[in-house]
Amino acid sequence: MRKILLILITGLFISANAYSDHNNFTEEIANKIVANSDNTLKKRWKKVAAIKDSDWMYECDKEDFIKHVAIKEGCVGLLALNKIDKSKKNLIIFLEGDYRGKKPNDVKKHYPMKKAIKEQDGKINFFYMARTGHKYSSRTRSTGKRTNSQMSGDWNAIYKKSWEARRLTGAAIKKLKEHYQPDKLIVMGHSGGAGDTLMIAGKMPGLIDIAIASGCDCLSGWPNAEWNLWNGKPEEQPWESVSNQIEHIDPKTKIILLHSKNDEWCPFKNTEEYARRAKEQGLDVTLHIQKGKHDFKSLSGRNEIFKEIFSSLQ
Repeated sequence: MRKILLILITGLFISANAYSDHNNFTEEIANKIVANSDNTLKKRWKKVAAIKDSDWMYECDKEDFIKHVAIKEGCVGLLALNKIDKSKKNLIIFLEGDYRGKKPNDVKKHYPMKKAIKEQDGKINFFYMARTGHKYSSRTRSTGKRTNSQMSGDWNAIYKKSWEARRLTGAAIKKLKEHYQPDKLIVMGHSGGAGDTLMIAGKMPGLIDIAIASGCDCLSGWPNAEWNLWNGKPEEQPWESVSNQIEHIDPKTKIILLHSKNDEWCPFKNTEEYARRAKEQGLDVTLHIQKGKHDFKSLSGRNEIFKEIFSSLQ
């Protein structure tokens, strides 16, 4: 029975390699972590692994590159913040943090960006992109094995932090870039969206020109057990840390990190360590230490930082 369970679990990781040929987080590593974990984790893994492709993949017939973009697994929802015009030279995509509610996520309210892009509106196409399983009002839910509300609670991070889930967002970003053909692609992400942004930068090197990550859980996952303590003891986690992909990020990609020392959810020291490792790798990385907490709107001075970045765009 245990052998069957591990076979089911590995299916998630095997498919996760489809977009990357430099993945050293193997199914053997995942199996070892899961096998040594509690029954709650094993049950949740078994439940997710048992979901068939036919249960969640579908053909997207709503692609218009304004409200939806289609990938082979289905639709991904978009929400434009300004007038979209293919003649604009820059494309910004914003990935929201984890959302556990059953109603559509009001991203414009939780992640206000209108003031930040106002002065550069004439040269920027801006989209919020619904992450895997997330939903915006009047949009088809973004494809994925689990919905945002199903991914709440202990250990549900095992799917939403997996490359299998994140690669869907990466594929949608790539498709949108190919359509608008911008001079610069800027991907912004907060919290879980920050993790998606930095993982995609490593797994799909050269796709993103500027990666902006705020409130990042930068060292959660393998192989950073010593940075993830539970009751004072190192905890192994069955997903890959975004820090594990630092060496694969294109040196031309500019990385900008924003984090509060008072962040109550994602430790500042982890983002600080991520920045140190990235600089050691020779990457162009800047860390802004902000006042506030984990909530995006609480990060003081964020709009000034964003305005400075956007004003430098051609």
